[in-house]
Amino acid sequence: MADVMEERIRSIQRSAGFCFVLGSILLSITLFVYPTFPEVNRTNLVLEQITKSRGESWMQLHAFMVVGFFLVTVGFSALAFLLHLKGSSGSASFVATSAL
Repeated sequence: MADVMEERIRSIQRSAGFCFVLGSILLSITLFVYPTFPEVNRTNLVLEQITKSRGESWMQLHAFMVVGFFLVTVGFSALAFLLHLKGSSGSASFVATSAL
């Protein structure tokens, strides 16, 4: 029975690490690619620049950001479950709240 729990713990650690790394890389790339606006207080100039780019790239960029946030959330949930399995329920509650 202990071997099964150790295998489950390793599997959860692997999936949590994979989700954290992939999600953080994806979010880093999208934040690096995210355009900067010179005058953000002038809304008409910002909206003009957004409409010139046609919006497709904005939708794809935000879709990649959603996927990155989803992967990080899955990583947090796996970490909370892992902490709960190892017996630290207080920390697991904190991490699960962070995932929400």
